[in-house]
Amino acid sequence: MKNFIIDTPGQARQVIPKTNPTAVRAALQAQRRAAQAQNAKPTWQHPNEMYDFIRGQEGYRDYSYLDTAGKVTVGIGYMVPNVEEMKKLPLVDRRSKLPVGELRKQQEYEMLHNFAQQKMQNGKLNFLAKRYENMSTLMLPKDVATEIARQHIDSEQEHVRNNFPTYNQLDPKAQIGMMDLRYNLGGKKFNRKNWPKLHDALEKFDYAKAANEVNRIGVSKDRNDATKQLFLNIVAQQAKAQEKTTSDASSGLLDF
Repeated sequence: MKNFIIDTPGQARQVIPKTNPTAVRAALQAQRRAAQAQNAKPTWQHPNEMYDFIRGQEGYRDYSYLDTAGKVTVGIGYMVPNVEEMKKLPLVDRRSKLPVGELRKQQEYEMLHNFAQQKMQNGKLNFLAKRYENMSTLMLPKDVATEIARQHIDSEQEHVRNNFPTYNQLDPKAQIGMMDLRYNLGGKKFNRKNWPKLHDALEKFDYAKAANEVNRIGVSKDRNDATKQLFLNIVAQQAKAQEKTTSDASSGLLDF
């Protein structure tokens, strides 16, 4: 083999004489930079993958309950901000599955709200959602809960896109991880001010560092680990790709 052939993304194929190793090394470096730039092009997470992950982490509950912050919650982790919003939801009786009026919705909200006021300790409730199953009389039908979750994720993702400049360039798994945090914690808690190290790491596409910055207090270890694993999977994929690039480059140089 007299020549070394290098294909670089976005450029014409280069044919470099094997007698010029300096040019080969320079071309390989350019190839690596081009590959990195190509990986940084905008990516758009397929919505269903994001929905499925977040829905899997939140879970669907056929009863109203309180989250650990004492907030009334229904369906797929949808936090009801106030009693007026509760009245707008198409809640049904858990037994009959028939729609209920505003008074029943108000009573359910106030019952849970009052329970939270009585049991809160240091701003937290130390109960699992299952604790409220026997207390609750209303539910949000699964199809409605799914649609509300989708709309909420879409809305939150649009907000993140508009306020986090490199969001579209993140690996799709990182987008899922970021939105899981946002959906779980809400915009008031998950933002740059409260999570500066994670935001800095993501702006630099440093997924290894980001993996160590996703732990949430008051959230199950399983959920924290699942979100962390999204970022670790990216790191593993990058390492594998780098290994292949290095192997291919070494193999090419041996052809001299």
